[in-house]
Amino acid sequence: MTAFQLAAAFSAVYGYFPGRRIGVLGNDSAQVLRDMATQVRTGRYQVPSSAVDFEPALAKLDLPVLAVAVKGDAMAPPGGVRGLAGKLTSARVTYWELALGEGARGSRHYAWIRDSAALVERVRAFVDQV
Repeated sequence: MTAFQLAAAFSAVYGYFPGRRIGVLGNDSAQVLRDMATQVRTGRYQVPSSAVDFEPALAKLDLPVLAVAVKGDAMAPPGGVRGLAGKLTSARVTYWELALGEGARGSRHYAWIRDSAALVERVRAFVDQV
């Protein structure tokens, strides 16, 4: 939680967060970091830059959802993904944790892009099932 708050403060001063440069997350706008920091701090899916109240909208979604967490992802840890999926109270949620290969480079949050075979197969199976 503290890391998100610090990243949001840093990006507010510098206009963006240079995550690639320092090896944490990616390069993100100050607005994105502010919104994420609010969500982490409050536990509500709340986007300060939007007038929409997402909490009731998430609860009303009635559809199949595949919620995927990447093991070792500090930006969207499994508990956070489960917490967000838990807000989908009318949805049929399938939860899955993706384990990347040991050779996956960079931030776990983005590493699935280069190591995507398992994710692609899981999404394909999920879509075929629904």
